[in-house]
Amino acid sequence: MAAESGLNPEDPDVTGSGKRAQFVCTKCGKAFVRKQKLQYHDISQHTRSFTFSCHHCRKGFYQRYRYVEHLKKHANVFSQMCSFCGKGFFSKDALRYHTKKCSLEFAV
Repeated sequence: MAAESGLNPEDPDVTGSGKRAQFVCTKCGKAFVRKQKLQYHDISQHTRSFTFSCHHCRKGFYQRYRYVEHLKKHANVFSQMCSFCGKGFFSKDALRYHTKKCSLEFAV
């Protein structure tokens, strides 16, 4: 199946990261370096059988911490604050992304 999609797990740069992809989706041929990423891909793209589902908007989550972070959005709870500008964020990932840009603006 991987050959049909043009992906070959033997190619060193299938994922674009330079790492050898060992785990190939049997449904679409997409290759992954980590088994966990393949499992998440299968749930999010093919089976839609998430472990956690938001009762507000029905969005599904495979990981509990992402589900909990998502619920904070509905409650408007900002648990992460930027040390440069004071802006609030729901998740550490969002704060980390913002801080990279914000720190450059305040460095000038």
